Amino acid sequence: MSSSLFRPEALDHRRQRLEGEVTLTRSLPLSVITALLTMITVALALWAVLGHYSRTETVTGSLAPEGVLSKVYADKPGQLVWLGVRDGDIVRQGQPIATIRTEQNLEGGASPDAERLASVAEQAQLTANELGYENDRAGKERIRLTRLINDLSSERAQMASQIDLQKQAVASTRQSFDAMTALVDKGYETRTDYEQRRQAWLAVSTQLQSLIQQIAQLDERRSEAEADLGKLPSDHAGKVADLHSSLATLDQRRIDIQGARSFTITAPIAGRITSVQAMAGRSTDGRQPLFTIVPQGSVMQATLYAPSRAIGMARVGQSVRLMYDAFPYQRFGSFTGRIVRISHSVLAPDEVDAPVKLQDPVYEIHVALDRQRIDAFGAALALEPGMTLSADVILDRRSFLDWVLEPIRAVRARS
Repeated sequence: MSSSLFRPEALDHRRQRLEGEVTLTRSLPLSVITALLTMITVALALWAVLGHYSRTETVTGSLAPEGVLSKVYADKPGQLVWLGVRDGDIVRQGQPIATIRTEQNLEGGASPDAERLASVAEQAQLTANELGYENDRAGKERIRLTRLINDLSSERAQMASQIDLQKQAVASTRQSFDAMTALVDKGYETRTDYEQRRQAWLAVSTQLQSLIQQIAQLDERRSEAEADLGKLPSDHAGKVADLHSSLATLDQRRIDIQGARSFTITAPIAGRITSVQAMAGRSTDGRQPLFTIVPQGSVMQATLYAPSRAIGMARVGQSVRLMYDAFPYQRFGSFTGRIVRISHSVLAPDEVDAPVKLQDPVYEIHVALDRQRIDAFGAALALEPGMTLSADVILDRRSFLDWVLEPIRAVRARS
């Protein structure tokens, strides 16, 4: 009876009622919601104003030492017959490091320069012998002339004594002749005795004149000997100089012949050998470097080759992100550096000596590295010259608000 007082739907709803207690809650106050929305709006506004977006350009580059890098080439094509260095060796300036053979053998293996070298060596030996003979001759000639001068001086002294005695004899016979003349005039002596006295005086006078002529000849001979002895050093020096000149000419001919068949390469600077591409026994065309010498103690620097579109916003002191091809950034990460110099002139691709291939004209950007070594495989590996890399250069840096408003500004600028 009582069940008929309610509708069937009401009874079904009562049977399907949820179990447990029902708690009524109030929604967030409008002030809290407003504060949260305000904070979110302010944060977005600050992010739009203070946040920055950087547009970057990826460029290629390579590593090179900060100082002078010397690439060593062969002056002429030939065969490398001796290589005296290995990768990592330290060399001093002027040190012989390789020998290139340029001579081409004739049929049968004969050397075309061997006979010329033998002929030059024979001529040099003859000239050296002649130089020895000249030194010996000059010494003997000096002794001969000195002895001759001494002998002539002794002979002159003896002859001078004879002349003194002969002068006394002349004076004595002259007095005897004068006395005979007085006696003949008085008739005390015959004419025959007079003539004998006269002949005796003439004879001793003639002997005196002969001695005087002989001593004059001795003086002339001694003067000639003294003159020869005086000019002997200069004559000897002239002949020795001529012989030395001949030896130098022959030595230069030998060097030219040897240089035509082979030449030695010396280190142009002191430093460390790297990038050795040569091997003894191989041929070289002179166009590829045999190896590279890095100055000892120099640090590596990155040289980036940036096209004109990537150079506008680059500034000295700007940070650059570097990724070395030898150390993939997916595994080893990227590295940083700072721009230290930017070239002011554009370079054509064929004007750039770089291990990377360039298609367009570029500017050079020099970057100082923050790290000179890479931690890899449990060791600190040094960066080597010639390693290629890529780098991200910042082209534009602006806030997100500027980025959002840029289309509006562009429309206003066009209008």
